[in-house]
Amino acid sequence: MDISTRRQALALTREIYGAQNQTAILSESPSGCEPESIRTAHEIKFLLDEIQSKSVLGWATDNLTPDAHADPLSRSYRVTSLYFDTRDWSVYYRRGFHKRHKYRVRRYGTEAFGFLERKSRWGSWVSKRRVGIPLSDLNELAQANPRVEWPGYWFHNQSLVRQLEPKLQISYVRMPFVETIKGHPSRLTLDTELYCSNTEGYSFNECAGVPLATGKVILELKYPRSLPEVFQGLLRRLELRQVSISKYRLGVEAVANGRRPQSATSTSAGLMDAGSTTLATQPPLLISS
Repeated sequence: MDISTRRQALALTREIYGAQNQTAILSESPSGCEPESIRTAHEIKFLLDEIQSKSVLGWATDNLTPDAHADPLSRSYRVTSLYFDTRDWSVYYRRGFHKRHKYRVRRYGTEAFGFLERKSRWGSWVSKRRVGIPLSDLNELAQANPRVEWPGYWFHNQSLVRQLEPKLQISYVRMPFVETIKGHPSRLTLDTELYCSNTEGYSFNECAGVPLATGKVILELKYPRSLPEVFQGLLRRLELRQVSISKYRLGVEAVANGRRPQSATSTSAGLMDAGSTTLATQPPLLISS
């Protein structure tokens, strides 16, 4: 990718996530430590087989721009996240406040920095609050008293109030594409090579762990307003069916050898068919994601 193309892609990534609060997936700064930011968008997911994923990749290559933060050869990067939950698995079981909110620490590739994130969902509508920190700061989260002056204070304080602790590490390879479609910035990602493992406190481990969704690829479409017509055409052409899928919930069940953690009775599952909502263009309010 030449310098001009890379600059255009970086500018487009900033546009998608908001230029004013600098919410590009990775900062241009060598430290990667972004100021705190909040961004919102629609996000819908699809579970693809090998043939479908190749078709989507071919379409994205022809119609979209590779994310400038991806490796220029593989057009991808690895994402690793530490997911938090309560001792009685309230996030997994979607109880109360935890029904719509997940807390996690996210790292891209082998960078020495990461992001503290709270992801909230209402139907297809997603809001994400995040702040970048050096990974050497993660031990702050193990302290009993959060420091107000620390950039991750809000995350630390809320994790203590919500009685959250690291439960699971999820990693995968992401192939991202971005584009402005009819004036609206949009994003397509393909996630593969999913693995999960138990956590070792407030740090990332090098263990690949248990494979998830073997032979499948997770397609995510992100867009700020209505679903772009070109995305609608892609979904119709390949007859893709939207699903509600949680990497964290799949990971919990995989690590537990297919069993749900011991807690209150729940009928929720890691993967749930979303029915005929594939081409929904408005954010359904107060509907479980």
